[in-house]
Amino acid sequence: MTQVQLQQLQKHLWNIANDLRGKMGADEFRDYILGFIFYKYLSEKAISFANELLQDEGLAEKYHQLDENNPEHAELIDGIKENSVEEVGYALAPKQLFHTIAERGRQGEFILDELSKALLQITTNGKLKTVLAKGAAYESFPWSAFSGRNHSLGCALVL
Repeated sequence: MTQVQLQQLQKHLWNIANDLRGKMGADEFRDYILGFIFYKYLSEKAISFANELLQDEGLAEKYHQLDENNPEHAELIDGIKENSVEEVGYALAPKQLFHTIAERGRQGEFILDELSKALLQITTNGKLKTVLAKGAAYESFPWSAFSGRNHSLGCALVL
């Protein structure tokens, strides 16, 4: 990539970020984006851990494909979540994973309630709660924005 192409790419990315954040300040928008990146990371780690457990049990299913309404799957999910809290420090159900919620949003579903529940699950259950509560990032993350009371991003929020 040439220097000119790199500069054009940077300008294009900057313009996209400005369009997304709308009237929200750049610092506040940064907090949202970093929070989403962290949530995505936690989801990917949860998937990886769960898939290893499933593989160790000789099962071909992938965690994100498990259906909580299926009694066999519900039992697997509960076991995985229990192990996840002990080993990883938090647990997310398949419907709470970043990619699952993002896909539902892309299909036009209202996802704010599910997103709020997923973030609440991370911040109130397991060992991760203790780790997060001790960090400055926990205090600065805009948790209330995902409760449905903050509309700073409006409709621009696309996962």
